[in-house]
Amino acid sequence: MRRSRRSLLAAALVALVLPPAAAAIDVLFSWPADPDPAVTGYAVYRRTGGADWEKIDELPLAALDDPGHPAVVVTGLSPGATYWLAAASLYGDGTEGGLFASTCIRVGDAVFACSDEEEDATRVYVSCFLATAGR
Repeated sequence: MRRSRRSLLAAALVALVLPPAAAAIDVLFSWPADPDPAVTGYAVYRRTGGADWEKIDELPLAALDDPGHPAVVVTGLSPGATYWLAAASLYGDGTEGGLFASTCIRVGDAVFACSDEEEDATRVYVSCFLATAGR
């Protein structure tokens, strides 16, 4: 009995000392609208570290709240990581333009712009930060 109480007490102390898991972060990524009248929507891309770009969303113009100021909430970003976000125009003929509005962000207790000369991410297109504690 005495041993089980010690084990229980030790487990409770460990639980009190360990920090809670960091919550994922969501950001609102916005970019300048493409003025080409053939644009029917946008693709949104993300990458981390040396990984390839990954398409994370496709947004037809009709799905945007304001097609003149396109934006999307990018969810589930991990604290301690660096991310690059970019957009690409989608056209009615099924083609996709090149990536633009590349933005580098570093996620910590807050979200910070980072400069990445390789990606030429000098202008930040992340305009709002939303913490998502307790999803």
